Amino acid sequence: MQIAVVVVVVVVAVVGGYLISRQITQKRRAALTAVATSLGFRYAPDDPFDTVDLPFALFRRGDGRGVENVLWGVAGNLAVRVCDYWYYDESTDSKGGRSRSYHRFSCSTTSIDAHVPGITVGRENVLTRLGGALGFDDIEFESEEFNRAFRVKSEDRKFAFDLIDARMMAFLLDASSGCTFEVVGSDLLCATRRVRPAELPSLVQVLQSFHAHVPNVVWSLYPARGSSP
Repeated sequence: MQIAVVVVVVVVAVVGGYLISRQITQKRRAALTAVATSLGFRYAPDDPFDTVDLPFALFRRGDGRGVENVLWGVAGNLAVRVCDYWYYDESTDSKGGRSRSYHRFSCSTTSIDAHVPGITVGRENVLTRLGGALGFDDIEFESEEFNRAFRVKSEDRKFAFDLIDARMMAFLLDASSGCTFEVVGSDLLCATRRVRPAELPSLVQVLQSFHAHVPNVVWSLYPARGSSP
């Protein structure tokens, strides 16, 4: 009798958990559809672009990863993609049991008219520690205020100084709101911990602002592949 009761309790818990998870997923998708409409974007619950294959360090983290809830469209003069990204770390306990720890992010990406070395810029958190995992050291600038607030890691110190001039520093200090930025090749990423759908337009705006603050010297010294010198 007791075994039957336990089985019933377990089944109810599993079914209840599934229904709650499904309800949360459906609610988020409905909210994302509304946000996409307000932005003039399109929305897909899956990833029609293989976004996870973009060359960002964040997209190589963990033992497994994925992208879902993708919004895409044009913001200003930029073709922008917004998505939910997740990855998990897998571990094994002393009894051989396996478990997964999930990490979830909201991301916005765009392409830039340049081809640059890899760089990560952000306040100290799990995202900026990505650069350290890849063997990049912190790069320090003349501004102590900026050095205290931000971690900059790049495979190319000169490019870091070309990208982060006084104007870019001021923008990052004033308006980055916890976002971490990656630029690799011709791709730009703005990432933060998972946010509510209503906050995604702000994530798009931050991405646009970062792009707008890229110094002109970057466009001239690091032209897109195939561009005339």
